[in-house]
Amino acid sequence: MNQSATFDNIPKKEAISIILGGNAATSGTQHNTVHDILENDLYDRYRKGGDRYGHEMTVREYNNALNAAMEKIGVKAEELGYVMNLVIAEQLHYGYTMDSVIDPKGRVAGIVKRPF
Repeated sequence: MNQSATFDNIPKKEAISIILGGNAATSGTQHNTVHDILENDLYDRYRKGGDRYGHEMTVREYNNALNAAMEKIGVKAEELGYVMNLVIAEQLHYGYTMDSVIDPKGRVAGIVKRPF
């Protein structure tokens, strides 16, 4: 849930994760939908050419986009609330706050860029 490329302080093998259907690069799968939302609706806005380019992206914005992505793939509100609480607890444990600045590094391979 806390993408290792974004959250450098969280060890990949210890990070909270959930099983998503399909491959990140296969259009229409749950996995692809989540990455599509994170890449296109959040990260690309902060990359060169995006409407937020030059501004800093925060953990809060990441969490909001992640929550929206999970809702879109049909995670039930009750389960999503539980999982997002775990995600936030993990972020706090590793030194992040909701206002911590995070870097929208390179795109996930296979995620189609949508126009703004």
